[in-house]
Amino acid sequence: MKTLNQNTLRQLIKYDHKTGLMIWRYRDKKWFTAVRQWKTWNKLWADQPCFINQRSQIKIFGELWSASGVIWKIATGKSPKHFIDHKDRNPHNNKWKNLRPATRSQNNANTTRPRRKSGFRWVYCNKRGGWVVMVNKKYLGYYADLNTAIKIARKAAKQKYGEFYTHD
Repeated sequence: MKTLNQNTLRQLIKYDHKTGLMIWRYRDKKWFTAVRQWKTWNKLWADQPCFINQRSQIKIFGELWSASGVIWKIATGKSPKHFIDHKDRNPHNNKWKNLRPATRSQNNANTTRPRRKSGFRWVYCNKRGGWVVMVNKKYLGYYADLNTAIKIARKAAKQKYGEFYTHD
């Protein structure tokens, strides 16, 4: 968030950290160029939930912003360094206890991936009939037994991603 500071966001949006809801606040005349715009905006939008699109973005002054990034800035006063991860993997659950800062790698570790033949992330079927384990582009070996490959992948992923690791 380049141009919006914590004070500005708090003047525009009311955030409930328990429910994760963002509500538009009544706006002062200073935010508008015409009295008619001011009256119309407040009549339509003040005390209404902020519309968050399917990509979890909110439009403020004509620009799209990450909803979780706006919440992070409202709560902490700082822009997120990298990403905001949703612990439960639901991008629309913006309760404060569900949000945490993350690197791209950590954020990607806490996602659901398409199922492979193995039924497990990081374990790939080899053309020769065995299983290859790769975590974060690091080759961890070839295994004839699927269960062994999954155990190795889980251990490596847990070690690499810590609290961001999800086993599916």
